[in-house]
Amino acid sequence: MNNPRAATISAPVRFSGLVDLGARRVLARLGRQFTRSVPSPIACRATGAGIAIVPLMAGNSDQASALYKGRFQFGETAIECSGRVIFDHRVPDADWTAELHGFEWLNSLVAGNRELYRVQARALVQDWMRRTKSVDPRAWQTRTLSRRVISWVVHAPFLLEEATGDFSRQFLSILGRHIRRLMRSISTEADRRARLDAAIALNYACLGLDGMEPLLTLAYGRLARELGGQILADGGHISRSPAVLCDLLVDLMPLRMALENARLEVPQELNEALERMVPMLRFFAHDDGGLAVFNGVHDIAVDRVQAVYAADKVCGRPLVHAIHSGYCRLVQRDATVIVDTG
Repeated sequence: MNNPRAATISAPVRFSGLVDLGARRVLARLGRQFTRSVPSPIACRATGAGIAIVPLMAGNSDQASALYKGRFQFGETAIECSGRVIFDHRVPDADWTAELHGFEWLNSLVAGNRELYRVQARALVQDWMRRTKSVDPRAWQTRTLSRRVISWVVHAPFLLEEATGDFSRQFLSILGRHIRRLMRSISTEADRRARLDAAIALNYACLGLDGMEPLLTLAYGRLARELGGQILADGGHISRSPAVLCDLLVDLMPLRMALENARLEVPQELNEALERMVPMLRFFAHDDGGLAVFNGVHDIAVDRVQAVYAADKVCGRPLVHAIHSGYCRLVQRDATVIVDTG
């Protein structure tokens, strides 16, 4: 004789299974439709420089002269090329390597304001592109790759002006490969800060390169997700580092300015994050303009802090107690005390 209790249980279970199966099929169908509606990075090709994105920090013309002579100095380490291509050097210093392959120093060649520096910049980028298969593997780490994309996009107008067709095609082609690589790695990257850097770089690419506009909505979404997960309610970064907060502002504020100058809508998530982050930077700054030395701050970064202030139109006042970041700020006349209460 069959167990009546088993019969009363099995029927709902079978029904539930049919509902689950139907739901999975519906979700799968919606997923396929969504995937078809999102442009593939492979289908998008950079065809030239797009909206101008002006970096917050001006370059150093003295460094431009040194770079032209083959001297590359980042931090305390300096290397003379001595007839070799700089990218053939292998340096144990990971930070130095990231600086070299991040190409932020292109900003100094721009600041040099001489045609020979433009020629030198193109030659150095060409040297790097010829070594894509043999370059130092650390050059492909997500954060360094993101820095290179940002630098190349920002300086694309400088590099492409009066460039040969061969250089332009190769430059834009390799930038496209970089962007596709970032699109693949951003979902698997374990380092949260690296994911945010990659999202910022993708937004630079979609704004600053013609042909990449179809990916802009996707890039906005990724940036919004990372900002939502990493910028705290009081405007601090989850790392609790004033230096990280300052670096992010130096990257994010040019994005907003470029959108405003092009009369494009600034994504709400980006605007809200910046409106919290800038007052928090003021929270971390002493009267001399430098950052409080907490959580890995080795450089008080006066120039970078002042550049953020100069670009800030809101001038929001800092909090007294940044409860989410775990800091308090006490001010009495000329004295400022910032306390880590985390």
